[in-house]
Amino acid sequence: MDNRKRSVRPLVDAYFAWVKEQAGKKGLDKSSNLAGALDYSINQEPFLGVFLEDPEIPPDNNDAERSVKAVPVGNHNWHIIDSENGAEASAALYSIAETLNMQ
Repeated sequence: MDNRKRSVRPLVDAYFAWVKEQAGKKGLDKSSNLAGALDYSINQEPFLGVFLEDPEIPPDNNDAERSVKAVPVGNHNWHIIDSENGAEASAALYSIAETLNMQ
């Protein structure tokens, strides 16, 4: 926890200072994609820094992305399941695989 505050907080603070500086620059087209991205980042600041305060919150969303990866990969593979028995067998195997993935 202290490591996050000591090592990462200065980086997060510097990032948001830079974003706010860029968003406030003269000549920035407020209707541009860049301006929208900067505004979005600024609006998300309270949420993006939560991981610095709570050690239970991971600094990335890798676990969430990994957990939903099976869906697009599965969609590619599921088109070959053409029977109810095949679908049940596949569901059982995916269930086992996902349970093991959570361990």
